[in-house]
Amino acid sequence: MCRSNFKEPQYFNHFWHMDEQFYRKRMVKNQRCAGVYLDATPDYLHSPQAPARMLQAWGPARVQEKRLVVILRDPISRQFSWYNHEIKLCVPPLRKYMNSRKRITLVGGEIAAACAKDKHCKHLCPAAEGKTMTIKQELGVLNSFDDYVAASGRHDVNLYARSLERWLQVFPRRQLLVLNFEQLVRANSTLLDAVAQHYQIKPFPPGVMLPRDNAASFDPTLQTQLQCSSVARLEQQYARPTQELYALLAGAEPGNPRSPLEPPFGTFSRAKCVDDTTASAPVADPVARIPPPRQQPIAPH
Repeated sequence: MCRSNFKEPQYFNHFWHMDEQFYRKRMVKNQRCAGVYLDATPDYLHSPQAPARMLQAWGPARVQEKRLVVILRDPISRQFSWYNHEIKLCVPPLRKYMNSRKRITLVGGEIAAACAKDKHCKHLCPAAEGKTMTIKQELGVLNSFDDYVAASGRHDVNLYARSLERWLQVFPRRQLLVLNFEQLVRANSTLLDAVAQHYQIKPFPPGVMLPRDNAASFDPTLQTQLQCSSVARLEQQYARPTQELYALLAGAEPGNPRSPLEPPFGTFSRAKCVDDTTASAPVADPVARIPPPRQQPIAPH
């Protein structure tokens, strides 16, 4: 496997107006490496244009050669993880802004000015009038998870079934290896072997696990908690889309089978949360979870 210049080239969504040579420069880091290059751009999944643009760029014959891996996480856990990712990237510029002015607090319009310095603060900064932001206590002013969800309005990224249906209009089902995130990162998971076979590369060493490169911030002032009331509300919102996903993955078309390497998807685990009244410990799942339709086994071919 060859290392690319960018983990997420974003060519088929954000940089489609550029030429193919631009894409190659974002992909190829070592001209002498003759192995497989991976374009690991998660935003392609929910991009309405990406599948059709790949077909346009490569043509039907080359599309048949491509292999795609789709890793799906419980939509609430994914959304909360992204919220924390945004906080982790937004707060340092705010602190830098305060330090540059030798201040430990910002008031009103100063908060808005500091937030405008970084794109990751876009949905985290509420109306600043009458507010005071103190260094190391920024979470007291930044949007809560519920407010962030309402401000961002990005629910389309969690409509997995609708996104996959767009890809299946271009790519045969066997070319998409759809994996459950929790199963993939589990200790002793065999799914990395499935990924290697799917890409037709050498197996990974025995016992290898995915590195946790995207770990949350260890800054105690940036630690947030997911409230169970938020989980319950979002579960209602995502109940139907999640069932649509389970049904899509369980379905079997004789003329368009999924890869024999793809295991049954299973169900998403409920997002870990704390009770709003105590905010001290994870709460057992009070919601009856609907099992997905039974996935039909496929004989290897």
